[in-house]
Amino acid sequence: MGLYIEREGSPITFDEWLAYINNDDELTLSEAGTAINPITKARMTFKIPGRAIWNEHSELTYDNGIIRGEGADIDSLTKKLFEIASALSASVFDCGERLGV
Repeated sequence: MGLYIEREGSPITFDEWLAYINNDDELTLSEAGTAINPITKARMTFKIPGRAIWNEHSELTYDNGIIRGEGADIDSLTKKLFEIASALSASVFDCGERLGV
């Protein structure tokens, strides 16, 4: 599933996104990512600028004016994305299709 938030006409800026995260008690900025190299089995650490965690199981990432959401509970995540989109004067999309309220 490809849920994301986008504002037509003027993209959401990175600073706007960071300000939103800082003002939402449900979001935690968590830019450190880790993964295991499938070949060497070594743990890799990397930075994901603008990555936020919501509800302990959902991840929101910022990429060139778009905020992408991933999580196991799609219904709750979609509601959260609508809340964020409303605050940022943006819309929620699923695989390129705008979702209604």
